[in-house]
Amino acid sequence: MSNHQKHSNLVRSEKGVFSKFEIGLLGSNCENIRKIALLISRSLKNDFNVSYLDADHKNEDNSSAKPLVFHEEFIDKISHFQLSLNNHKNLDLSYKNFINSHLTVINGNHFSSSNQIVIIDSIKKNSLIKRKDNLNNVIALIGLEGVIIPDYIKALIHGYSQLPLFSINNKQGISDFVKSYLESKTPILNGLILGGGHSKRMGTDKILMDYHGESQYHYLTKLMGSKCKEVFVSCREEQNFKFSNMIIDSFKDLGAYGGILSAFRFNPNSAWLTIACDIPLLNEDTVAFLIENRDPSKLATCFYNSKTKFPEPLITIWEPKAYPVLLNFLSLGYSCARKVLINSEIKLIKLNDQKLLINANTSIERGKAIAILNK
Repeated sequence: MSNHQKHSNLVRSEKGVFSKFEIGLLGSNCENIRKIALLISRSLKNDFNVSYLDADHKNEDNSSAKPLVFHEEFIDKISHFQLSLNNHKNLDLSYKNFINSHLTVINGNHFSSSNQIVIIDSIKKNSLIKRKDNLNNVIALIGLEGVIIPDYIKALIHGYSQLPLFSINNKQGISDFVKSYLESKTPILNGLILGGGHSKRMGTDKILMDYHGESQYHYLTKLMGSKCKEVFVSCREEQNFKFSNMIIDSFKDLGAYGGILSAFRFNPNSAWLTIACDIPLLNEDTVAFLIENRDPSKLATCFYNSKTKFPEPLITIWEPKAYPVLLNFLSLGYSCARKVLINSEIKLIKLNDQKLLINANTSIERGKAIAILNK
């Protein structure tokens, strides 16, 4: 008798309690925690978007605090925005507030987190002991009183001697450690050849067309192969060719948008370099230039198309955080990758030679592309 599986066996996104990358600070008072959070944010602001999650102490023990009447309340306070949620869940905080953050620093005195940095502060010894169950993945120690590890820390943290230990005065060491930790977590890059179109205007599958002495499938596979961990091809189920590295569209009749979503469904923890099969002038240097300028803290990295005056969605690096955003746009009735790029925080790169972005959808456009290649 076979076991019944109630739910689809989907690959889940790797994430923490509130966001994909998070570090909880605990072991000291909230003032010291905030100071270290500010140190991390200020030192990383040129490379990463850092958010901070804390609790409001003013209302912590105030039983007469005014209850929130609205389910959600958004207020433009001129100098900043305030969003209040009624009966929120952790998932609400994650998807609504931290989707554009590369790192969320969390006050561990109030919230749990997937990773922790413990502050050694003997005055708050009992407070830390009370939260011992939250110390499930300590990655570093910060000493307020030098770099001596007291007995209570040794008892609480398994493998304490293997952890990096910083004095609170070693600001450069703390910031360098967090930066290095984040860089080590940069998602791997996989390649996706968008080849699932119907090719109605061309009259034949564009992924099989020959511009460089071989099919676009073989050309783009080699082009991306040296720069990506793996290269896949996005196809419709009914296409009459079979490749060993196919990702069949599981989002039907959505064109390239469905191919991108299907790739994220296949692996939501990878970044995806997507290239349409009908860009015949694309070369290795252009792909390398895009990857060299990749910004993992943004939703995507792509070229600016000076002809359309918009981001170019046909050659784009989509970070894992793009997956829920793409799904959200689809739920609103939009299946245009360019619209997602226009309305999201992305990194735009200018390309000197704009003809490299030309796509060939008709036999006439194909002829023009071949003429340029043969010059």
